[in-house]
Amino acid sequence: MMKVVVWMEWKYGEGSGDAFVALLVYVDGIVIAGAYLQLLHRIQSLLQKHFKLKELGTLRYFLGFELLRDAGCLGVKLVESPMVHSLKLSADEREPLPNPQEYCRLIGRLLYLTNSRPDIVHTVHLLSQFVYSPRLPPMTALKHLLAYIKQSSGLGLLFPVHYSVQLSIFVDSDYGSCPDTRHCTSGFCIFL
Repeated sequence: MMKVVVWMEWKYGEGSGDAFVALLVYVDGIVIAGAYLQLLHRIQSLLQKHFKLKELGTLRYFLGFELLRDAGCLGVKLVESPMVHSLKLSADEREPLPNPQEYCRLIGRLLYLTNSRPDIVHTVHLLSQFVYSPRLPPMTALKHLLAYIKQSSGLGLLFPVHYSVQLSIFVDSDYGSCPDTRHCTSGFCIFL
């Protein structure tokens, strides 16, 4: 998984100035986002000169709903929190899942989704500690998280272009913090 955010200064028509363009790269897909459609087409043309690309058109959904559909969770009962707070998970509980690849695939997608969903970071990082030998309790917790994602998919914050607000984000990554597994944990603190 690779993420790229690009800041470009581009002379764009009358009153030219800065233009922000984001390139989101995930495996074999690229999302190009920005305020000026003509600029986005120019960047796409530039990329096509160097790479073989297939244009899929306007973005209709991005990972969240595709994740729910692929996991068979479109019809799940909605929940209000990403995880049951009293749940304690252990690597030694019950037998391993018969199909651990499904768990690993879903965790991989959820890890990518945490870039835009800080509300699920803690739960996803906790559940990712079980990818080496997934069992039923973590899979049940993962399905609960998917039900939360479905419930909260329309939530978001809109910041108009000319809005004076200060956003500060702090990230703490504790690499290899678990003495048994050497897994990493991360946390976010966002001030608006």
